[in-house]
Amino acid sequence: MEKFVELLNHLHVGIRDMDYKPEWILVLLDTIQSPEGAQYLSNQSWELLVELTISMSGWVGHATYSPQVMVSLLEAQEWDRLECWVAVVWMVWPPEADEMTEELENAMVVLFRQETGTVQKLTQWMEWWSKEWNRDVLEVFQRICKLAPESVQQDLL
Repeated sequence: MEKFVELLNHLHVGIRDMDYKPEWILVLLDTIQSPEGAQYLSNQSWELLVELTISMSGWVGHATYSPQVMVSLLEAQEWDRLECWVAVVWMVWPPEADEMTEELENAMVVLFRQETGTVQKLTQWMEWWSKEWNRDVLEVFQRICKLAPESVQQDLL
């Protein structure tokens, strides 16, 4: 896996370089959900996954969600990668269970405290995804993003 991740990082593949985008999403998701992939994959590849997910999320029907990725990114304080992962989770596995929503909300609040532009970036990605797939951004996502600045302000007081 480490050699494969090194190759991906070395190639600097962009979305315009790909012919089989749905397969690339699955490859990147599988890579990220492995301990080595999540640790060594470049931030550029994480952002590539977000772009692919926005343009091809309707093709990702059988990918499974791994909560370990969120936990490991939080523990490692990998804020840029966590930002990408949160976006992918909302687009590919929109949370319906309260447990997953709570996990995502907690991760997002921690992320918002660390990176001030995250709310705006996540919102832009979700709006882009919404337009691509003619789907509404979930109300729970919007609620979390609206409440985030308030909770960060309360922490500062």
